[in-house]
Amino acid sequence: MVPIFYIGKRTLNDILRTALFWVTVTIAIALIFVVLFVAWRNVQKITTHEEKRDGPFIGQIDEQDGRGRHFDPDDGFDPTKYMDPEKLMIQIAYSDTIGLANILAIFIMIGILSRDVDRKTIDMLVTRPVSRGQIFLGKLAGGWAAIAVFLAIVATWGVICQYVVGMKPDVKTYYSACAIGALQPLLLGAMTLTFTTWMRGSLAGLLMTVSMIASTNLGLWVTKMIGVNVLKLEYPVQVLFRIQPPMNVIGKYATDNFQKDISEIMVTGMFGDTAPSAADGLYSEMWHVWVYLGVVIL
Repeated sequence: MVPIFYIGKRTLNDILRTALFWVTVTIAIALIFVVLFVAWRNVQKITTHEEKRDGPFIGQIDEQDGRGRHFDPDDGFDPTKYMDPEKLMIQIAYSDTIGLANILAIFIMIGILSRDVDRKTIDMLVTRPVSRGQIFLGKLAGGWAAIAVFLAIVATWGVICQYVVGMKPDVKTYYSACAIGALQPLLLGAMTLTFTTWMRGSLAGLLMTVSMIASTNLGLWVTKMIGVNVLKLEYPVQVLFRIQPPMNVIGKYATDNFQKDISEIMVTGMFGDTAPSAADGLYSEMWHVWVYLGVVIL
């Protein structure tokens, strides 16, 4: 454990001294500012309190029949009709945070091993009584710690922005969503580092970027539409679904903190019956994420 701790500590210090880390933090802060200051204030000017509640929301009880309202794709897709605009802005801020954390995870993990190889410092580690497994886990721990620092900074900034613009944020809910969403960059980081031990870092980064995009609900829909409906390659698509990381599962459970099933609602609203369902992929429960992550590290 001691070698892992010191390797991780040195790796974290190296990452925190890079321009990549702080440029990503700056971009994230700017995006959150635009969403929660500029966009939210424009929404406030255009929409009154009554208009925000105009039309049925998902889960709202109809006083006439006593049943919950549900999304109807034939109505046309208007996110503000099915989700409180304030919650929608907060979710966009959350999505920006996790999306940039995913990109950061891929890029920092690409350079963790290659930087030591270029500087010849990897030789110093190998010649000491340190196993390759300890080097891998130490590097992984350092990368994960850097991702945690990034998320802590940006998520805290998001909460501050919500208070400043007059929103009434549920801090526990927002942090819970960010904590669950953090599994995405952690998983991507672990996969990227694993692949860099087998191939060039640039190729591993490209592969993980494609995988990150393809394993979201929207990515699954595009894969399903092109692979099954256009190319008629149903079996290869099913195989692809089963090797993809369960990003859609993490996204669902994270956004459920804002409104239940909102990730599926948005994809269904845009693409109707052709949207992917849980049956399209192997992963649908949170424990699948932990199993997948464990297999990657092993």
